[in-house]
Amino acid sequence: MTIDGDKIKQLISHYSEDKGYLEKSYVVRFCEDNNLNYKQWNAYCSGTQNLGLKIIEVLMDIFPNLNLNWLLKEELNMFKSYNLVEEPREIYTAEISNQALFNKLESIEKKINKVLENQK
Repeated sequence: MTIDGDKIKQLISHYSEDKGYLEKSYVVRFCEDNNLNYKQWNAYCSGTQNLGLKIIEVLMDIFPNLNLNWLLKEELNMFKSYNLVEEPREIYTAEISNQALFNKLESIEKKINKVLENQK
């Protein structure tokens, strides 16, 4: 499967910047952290090696919110975005008790924490 090497570089750069690695060591540190073969991944970055399904699975494990439409096509967003808070389906005019409001905030916090854990 032919994928532009620049996209692999962008993913590795994103990963490495999040970790605070120096630019010169991006691919090396990415491979060390994920127990991957440096020569193989360097070839993916340069576009001299095509990606297979197993490598795409590896990328999906490392980047759980990777937007495959971005990787395989020309979509603009590298990562899927998640709507953390559901939009209200009805307009409520009744007053909400403090306890009900507190319960709703706890529910939202749990959803946010779950999304954040999945991004690690």
